[in-house]
Amino acid sequence: MNLNLDDLSDEICSSEPRYILVSYEFCRDDGRVSYPYCLIFSSPRNSPNDLKMLYAGTLHHFTDISQVTKVYELHDLEDLNEEWLVDEMKKKGI
Repeated sequence: MNLNLDDLSDEICSSEPRYILVSYEFCRDDGRVSYPYCLIFSSPRNSPNDLKMLYAGTLHHFTDISQVTKVYELHDLEDLNEEWLVDEMKKKGI
């Protein structure tokens, strides 16, 4: 699916956990461009606990299989936008 992050939050269930694989064009401060392949683990606070446990329990396996370079956790889909992702990438040193 080719969506921008602002539209993606409208496509995802806001009451259940989800794994979201993203390849994002990231422009570094020095002008270089990279395309990190990352996983956003959406785990809304209002999700049923059994689903949270199921997704959290398989996160490591999913990360290994998908071969992502970074994992970001999200608790509120309203935060899912380009500004949030860029901030998270800068925190983790991309």
